Amino acid sequence: MLFRSKGLKILRKKDDGEHQTIHGVGPYGVPIGLEPDNAEVCTDLLPNLYNNVLPEQSNVLDRNPEFFENNVREIELLKTDKVYVTFISERAGYKNTLGYYYYHKDNPPSSTDDLNKVVIFPNASKEHDGGKLIEGNTMKLLGTFEEGTIIGFYLISAGWNGRKITNGIYTQYTIPRFNVSRAQQSIMFYDQTCSSLVMTFEDIALPKGDKDFNDVIFMITAEDSTSIDTGIFIQQ
Repeated sequence: MLFRSKGLKILRKKDDGEHQTIHGVGPYGVPIGLEPDNAEVCTDLLPNLYNNVLPEQSNVLDRNPEFFENNVREIELLKTDKVYVTFISERAGYKNTLGYYYYHKDNPPSSTDDLNKVVIFPNASKEHDGGKLIEGNTMKLLGTFEEGTIIGFYLISAGWNGRKITNGIYTQYTIPRFNVSRAQQSIMFYDQTCSSLVMTFEDIALPKGDKDFNDVIFMITAEDSTSIDTGIFIQQ
């Protein structure tokens, strides 16, 4: 299925309640349709993230204010391409649900009702910690996105109830004004050592929570690496 229209809604029939998925949901909330081979994840990525960028229970708003000064929080495709999302890790008490939305840059959303939303990982929890995901598990997003497409992400806090995707407590978006907190609940940065575009979420609405922004950690790649300008993101 090709997504080449600036306002085209997804045609795939919704399942799992009202939550659109890519190919359906398997046991433990693992998505059906994982790429047959796990993506290679740089061995330095997580150590750098946990030791230097987003240490556990460290207030990132105070520690790394630059993440909140850069208003680039979504990706824009510079050419028509396919996009992949790779699970890296998580440190959350909730069983969260991770998804993406998309729109054309010439037709930005005015509310969440305007978003084409698709769940990527119904239960974004790692193995032995409430789920079955392992580092490198990768999903290809639906279709081929045209040049000028903006892709953002959302997290349903406590969205997986052990059997299906629910509306959870609330949904955190990469567009801050759509959040219940009206605050930025995610950060995106480019790891220069690992050449990786990384995104993370804080699942509890600010100002509550531990503010360490490492509750879900994932990597974004395009089939053609030149389709995303990584230079516009915070460099680490």
